[in-house]
Amino acid sequence: MNRVMTLVFVALCPLAFAQAQSKDLDSGRFTGSQLRDYCRLVSQDISKMSREDAHHMNNCLYFIEGVIDGYNLADGKPDLCIPDGSGVTFGQLALVVSKYVEDHPEQLHLGSGALVLNALYRAFPCKASHTG
Repeated sequence: MNRVMTLVFVALCPLAFAQAQSKDLDSGRFTGSQLRDYCRLVSQDISKMSREDAHHMNNCLYFIEGVIDGYNLADGKPDLCIPDGSGVTFGQLALVVSKYVEDHPEQLHLGSGALVLNALYRAFPCKASHTG
């Protein structure tokens, strides 16, 4: 139960940031479609973006950071092994998330936090340890 509550709390923190920063979140929820649209911007040249698009791209990055922070705080967390110290950036993680949601539009109804975790679980599974 602690794990679930921690994930919910941390997933809501970036949502609160995104709501405070974006006027287009009129539904009160950072949707899977918005996550897809915002993270898609990470692959574009920021110098050619509008101020609004740059802001949306940052919402994607901050949201992913918040989900990962929540995951790292959770007790009894499932196996997710993002390479530590390998220089993986939030921009690269956003590209992973963007590709995942593009490839799985049937999951856009899920919460954005769930989509981020689904994408990262798929991209960075822990290798099973072999005993014996």
